[in-house]
Amino acid sequence: MDKSESGYDVFLLDIRLGNEECFPLLKKIKDRDPNALVLMLSGYEDEEHILKSKKLGADGFIHKPFKMDFLEKNLLNKINASLTKKERESKN
Repeated sequence: MDKSESGYDVFLLDIRLGNEECFPLLKKIKDRDPNALVLMLSGYEDEEHILKSKKLGADGFIHKPFKMDFLEKNLLNKINASLTKKERESKN
């Protein structure tokens, strides 16, 4: 997988970053590199946050707490899907 413009391929963002929400950072990441994989994390099942995350380009939403094997499986699935998409695009 190629490095994104930010230097990272995958981002894990918690909905709450201290006293701030992560949406401005999510937008900045996706504006710079729409192909960067961004998974949102939250301890709250707030439909509004999920919808806003999707609207801004998040690739997934994981509810906390979670087990590490669940996170690993989710990451691998998203990475594999991204690679498959890039392979299809390069053949066209």
